[in-house]
Amino acid sequence: MNLLDSGIIGNGMIASEIKKSWQNPANYVIFASGVSDSLCTDSSQFAREKNLLSQIIEQLNDDRILVYFSTCSVFDASKIKISQYIQHKLAMESLVKKCESYQIFRLPQIIGISNSKKTLVSYFYEAITNTRKLIIQRNAIRNLLDVTDVVSLTSAICDSKKFINSTLNIASTRYDSVIRIVEILEKLIGQKALTKYIDGGSAYFIDTKIVEEFNKNLGIVFDAQYLPRVIQKYYGSC
Repeated sequence: MNLLDSGIIGNGMIASEIKKSWQNPANYVIFASGVSDSLCTDSSQFAREKNLLSQIIEQLNDDRILVYFSTCSVFDASKIKISQYIQHKLAMESLVKKCESYQIFRLPQIIGISNSKKTLVSYFYEAITNTRKLIIQRNAIRNLLDVTDVVSLTSAICDSKKFINSTLNIASTRYDSVIRIVEILEKLIGQKALTKYIDGGSAYFIDTKIVEEFNKNLGIVFDAQYLPRVIQKYYGSC
């Protein structure tokens, strides 16, 4: 079977949401089957993504646009030289840029329905509910985005036809400390986390001008209650 028949490559959190709500996908091949665990050091997983992406590019017709999801962690100066995951994603971006028409979207931490327990919020939720110790870096700051907002923003940007062959950051305009994320989950679960606080942690700036151009028309509000609303949406009934 031709890998491009469905137009959407993958079956994880982002791919599932794309299949439900991406507007006008016919002109695109959307690659949402990449390595998603930022702590991954498994060379076979990196090779799997590279091989699949290479096959997609080889089969791609010039009249279709390849959409690829990368990571905003490329802006983390404390990790870029030592993270195999970041180096891999940059290499995949370079591969995608060889296409006639492409769109690369760099994403932050995503919140949504997922079988993976390795996403940040899922990991914290499981640790708190199972009374497992969390080691929290006092200065750690994260940018978190609802997967439905990822798809709303990226599909709208693609439909605008204004940014073909570009690399764009899709992220919240807000940042939250890891300490606050834990506090939101504690309130939701009704249970205190077993925590050990240590020095350290990093933060990095993500340029979100493109998000600010589109989010108001889409009804996305990045206010102080954005993160509590999103966490309640996915974890309130767990």
